[in-house]
Amino acid sequence: MTPRSSASAIEAALQDLFGLLPAHLRSTDATNGRALEALFQILAEGDAEIDATITALFDNQFIETADPKTLGHFAALTDTPRLTPLPHRSGLSERAFIANAVRTNRGKGTARTLEQLAADVTGFGAVAVEYFQRLAKLQHALDFDLPRPGTARLTPGETAARAGRAFDRLPRVSEVRAIDTAAGRWGLGNVGVHVVRFATATWPAPAGPQISPERLAAVPEAGAWAPGGTAQVGYFQLAAQNEERLCLFNPDRRDMGRFARPDMTDLPDRLRRLPLHLETEARRHAALEGRPFTPAEEPWFGSDGDPFTIYLRREGETHFTPVPPPEIRIANLEAAPSPAGYRPPATRPHSWVTPGDPAPLAHSADHAIACAFDPVTGRLIVAEPEPGQPEVAEVRIAHSSGRGALAWGGPYERGAADVPFELVDTAHETHFIRIVDRLAVPAGPPAARRRSVPTLEQALAEWAAHGAGHTGWIVLTRCDRERPGGGASGFEIELHPERTLSIVAAQWREHVEVPGGPPFDPARAGFLLRRERCAILEAPVVLSAASAPQDGERAGSCLFDGLELTGGLALRKDAFTRLDLRHCTVRNPGGAAISTSAPLVGTQIAVTHSRLGACRLDFGSQSAQGQLALADSLLFADGASEPVLAARSCAVEMHGVTVLGEAHVRSLEATNALFTQPVHCTRRQAGCLRYSHVPPGSTTPRRFRCQPDLALARRAEAKGAPLTATERDAEILGARPLFLDTEADAPGLAMLHALCPDAVALGGEGEAEMGAFSRTASRLRLRNMAALFDRSVPFATRAALLDDTQSRLSAEQGHRP
Repeated sequence: MTPRSSASAIEAALQDLFGLLPAHLRSTDATNGRALEALFQILAEGDAEIDATITALFDNQFIETADPKTLGHFAALTDTPRLTPLPHRSGLSERAFIANAVRTNRGKGTARTLEQLAADVTGFGAVAVEYFQRLAKLQHALDFDLPRPGTARLTPGETAARAGRAFDRLPRVSEVRAIDTAAGRWGLGNVGVHVVRFATATWPAPAGPQISPERLAAVPEAGAWAPGGTAQVGYFQLAAQNEERLCLFNPDRRDMGRFARPDMTDLPDRLRRLPLHLETEARRHAALEGRPFTPAEEPWFGSDGDPFTIYLRREGETHFTPVPPPEIRIANLEAAPSPAGYRPPATRPHSWVTPGDPAPLAHSADHAIACAFDPVTGRLIVAEPEPGQPEVAEVRIAHSSGRGALAWGGPYERGAADVPFELVDTAHETHFIRIVDRLAVPAGPPAARRRSVPTLEQALAEWAAHGAGHTGWIVLTRCDRERPGGGASGFEIELHPERTLSIVAAQWREHVEVPGGPPFDPARAGFLLRRERCAILEAPVVLSAASAPQDGERAGSCLFDGLELTGGLALRKDAFTRLDLRHCTVRNPGGAAISTSAPLVGTQIAVTHSRLGACRLDFGSQSAQGQLALADSLLFADGASEPVLAARSCAVEMHGVTVLGEAHVRSLEATNALFTQPVHCTRRQAGCLRYSHVPPGSTTPRRFRCQPDLALARRAEAKGAPLTATERDAEILGARPLFLDTEADAPGLAMLHALCPDAVALGGEGEAEMGAFSRTASRLRLRNMAALFDRSVPFATRAALLDDTQSRLSAEQGHRP
């Protein structure tokens, strides 16, 4: 297919071609209506098309830049098998698998090659284990493997956390069961590829002894931790909701360029307290004893980066100080320490002994402690200050978080073709831009079309007063927690008729004139980089109309992008025509995350890559007709009463959505949807459910390849007679989804468990999984990898994939040695 030329490329070609003519001809043509220039415009289109084709042909010579449609030619050159295609925008392609085909073929049969292959095919962190190396006794039970211990190592407490996983230390006796067909593991010919399915995103950590607040714009601010609702001095937490947990993850530090095997410190998995405690304690001891720190295993903190970095700013200071690992005391803060308000001392003693003559010499010293931190809950307690030392006023923590997919807001890239990258004023559209930066000093009048303000509240007030007639943009440029001032109970967003207001967490880049570049254009306002920013709004948000629409006018529109709302979103009468939520988390524990105080007449709500609590979109008995579209999103009760989705007045469309609860809608069109409780539709003559899980008791329109309907039909066909009640219940149970976690603050929320039946994990369109993570298609990725074992492992060796992705309960058991 011939690539299409952009308008800028055609314009550049026109300038080059037309510029070849003498100046007097161009001048004469301009005087006589530019007919010659129009002819050259046609020639320029062909010239730009030829250039684009040549560029595409050149790019298609290299696997790194080739068009995805041409990857099959590279696969044929290296005799690489084709994989089952993943869903569109899954974030993974065959490119790496095909590009590394020669290298993996050369190293075929080795554990490192299996790890490389798993990383290319699945995109997950993987460790290959040759189980004969884990045996304490050989198969004939006569010879012992001397390098392996004969008994379990009970200290330093890592046994429970590693048992059954990739880095299991327990000695085993050989068994004869095959790993791929009989669930065996500890055999001489068995190889297991352990994978972790979490997707992690990392907030960058600036380095230096003193960090200015400007450099920490991309580091999340820790909020107050109030155990039992009582605020305590020096208590902080990363979670947006009070007393909830935010489990930290190790950043993905696999370096495939070295072709080295990954260690535990390289994999993107949950952080655990004990290994970090042992290392920070050993670093303190080494510093006090005046000797270098020599870890027995690969260190968690070091030259390859730290799993997290804590920055403290004390009252009266203008800079942040990063806390060195030895000054961090790893603690269990699942519950508040006793007595109430307890804080760790500012020093930690250490005693040691050195050789002496005639007797050993005893030493003791104290090491400074800045804070106690729990990486499992994301909670921090600042140490007691030294006499005369001010209290800590602000805490920021650079860290990594994990979940089933890159969604719900975070440091990952959120840019897309359907959202603008550059803001440019035109004759038909002018922008009213407010850059929210806590460090900003407002310049210019409040009515200025572009200026910086310190708070979201001020930006909203200026938009309400002066934004009429413009397209509004409020850009939150720091990872701050926005709170209303002046005793206000929440944020009120007033929308002007026929205008759109976008509230986006993003980096802002002003358009500047570059020497030798194109001339400065004041109409080009700036650029939005939608990554490494996520703002938390710690108050309820109300959406209302700035003024009533006049005859023929429609209400305004609003877009939220990359935000977390902790107090819910309330919709007022005639407030909006369209509401968009992109990569957002909207919660109101115990209440409605989104509610309305008026019928949604002629309104549209679009939710993508977001997580929502209970949605109450019904009002009164009036028959309203709104539209609700959800894609790649999750709805859950969050402590509210059922139903999770009350939208009896809305025509609902879903694509890749998980609903953890009951749903009531007017009409429904759904693909790859996963309902855990019955869904009820008022209108069943319109709509269709495709490749979805619909629990028994639901009232829906027609269904196509849905579960458990499909499982029941296949069982009845195989039996050749109607199923009994017992057989029906067994089939329904066999097609029931199984989740890792259902708690709101668990990393594995709504992720399918490794034991989830294939009817759900492979039952989506194109063999993707059902639910909010359908584009990830985890089970399909693993099946692609398993299909390559026959050509990737030596003869007489059996290989299997083992899922090390842990639920919260399983992980917590490992935290208690």
